[in-house]
Amino acid sequence: KAYTTLDWLPIDVPAQDSVWTKATSGSPTETITTKLALSCGNTETIDYTRAISDKTGGLLAHAITDNIVGTSATRGNGLQIQIQEKSSINTIMAEVIIKNNAIYLYDGHTSGLLASATGLSITKYDVLVFVDNSSNKATVYYAEAQNPRKYSKITGSLSTDSNTTQAVTWGIISSTGTARSADWYLFSFSEGAATGFGLSDKSVF
Repeated sequence: KAYTTLDWLPIDVPAQDSVWTKATSGSPTETITTKLALSCGNTETIDYTRAISDKTGGLLAHAITDNIVGTSATRGNGLQIQIQEKSSINTIMAEVIIKNNAIYLYDGHTSGLLASATGLSITKYDVLVFVDNSSNKATVYYAEAQNPRKYSKITGSLSTDSNTTQAVTWGIISSTGTARSADWYLFSFSEGAATGFGLSDKSVF
């Protein structure tokens, strides 16, 4: 069975009670209503990080985000997962950039583009990301966040690095030289046994 290790919902800001560690550059804004509205100036960023404490099952992240403005093909709104290989303390790192009409998967250690889906007509993204630290692969499922959901998939292989830090990060994670904004409705992750059988090369309904 699989289940979530931690869920964030727009009830309070993610860093409340230090559940997530907020990092900013400049003076970005975060506003809670029925969503978390993030807004950054040209060189500003705002993101939320939490350490990964159990690498035995890889990591599975789930996010819902929309109203994405200013994100480019390489920088802006998205998430990062850096986790140690199952067999060593070297890490692999997946970076997912979520644009208003496209989604990109990068190797976070090399900045190399692994896969993308462009020309999308998605209003609100539902995104699932599984980083498999046995095969060193990342798989991204994405769909319109409405029922019934029909997910599509992109995937890629990740390189290793001697950096041993394990963490998951989400938000407006990088600057583009233009103003950026995005709304977030959910961010959850599963680690260790909570990932179940994972999602790589599996069907999602």
